[in-house]
Amino acid sequence: LRFQNSNIQEISRQTTKQPRQISIKHRSKMVLYNLTIAVEPQQSLEWLDYMRSTHIPQIMETGCFIHFRICQIPASGDNESTFAVQYTAPSMRHFERYETAFAPGLREDYQKRFGQNTGIFRTILQILDEGSAPMREL
Repeated sequence: LRFQNSNIQEISRQTTKQPRQISIKHRSKMVLYNLTIAVEPQQSLEWLDYMRSTHIPQIMETGCFIHFRICQIPASGDNESTFAVQYTAPSMRHFERYETAFAPGLREDYQKRFGQNTGIFRTILQILDEGSAPMREL
């Protein structure tokens, strides 16, 4: 890999194809709020429906986040379904506002519905850079 003006050119020794340009955007103020959630398998469809139709829209309506993503972690053989839900806040100030003004009520509603049947691990990450590259056919 060769770095040039905030872009990365991928140089492959195994092919003679043109190098790809990978775009990098510096986002040092943005925050990624990641929740890893273990859900009992018999409740995973109900949980997903609730997250999509109620909980995530309520969180996005706070104005504290600009993006969300729901991911499923491939089965690990345990008796549970595991998901990652990620929210992007424009700054730590936005995230802190969410935590103080909105999170307590939203968490209380979530706990009433799924508190005994899910386990949650929360992580707050500062985004330093993010990038993209054009898709290649395999």
